[in-house]
Amino acid sequence: MIKTPVDLYRRGNATSPRMDHVRPNKDIAIYENNGQIWVKETLVDGQTPGGISTFSVQGIGNNWWKLDRGNSIPSELELINDRGNHWLWKPLFPMSIETYQ
Repeated sequence: MIKTPVDLYRRGNATSPRMDHVRPNKDIAIYENNGQIWVKETLVDGQTPGGISTFSVQGIGNNWWKLDRGNSIPSELELINDRGNHWLWKPLFPMSIETYQ
């Protein structure tokens, strides 16, 4: 299984990193399939990779959560360093938003 190559940080709240907080059509493109919401692998433009954001550098402020380097990445996801210290948790294929979260 693929592992996280660096320590990653996500700003959440006092109780969780909010990895399940997906902003439809901002973080990732969504569509409806048989009454369920599904996510695509991209943003709305159909080209740019989409996904939940994490960072290799902790930002300013409170409620930053750390995922240590070497953690397993689920086989349904790809971790992409798309720019600078920004890392995306991108789905490898369309899936329900519940599965993605």
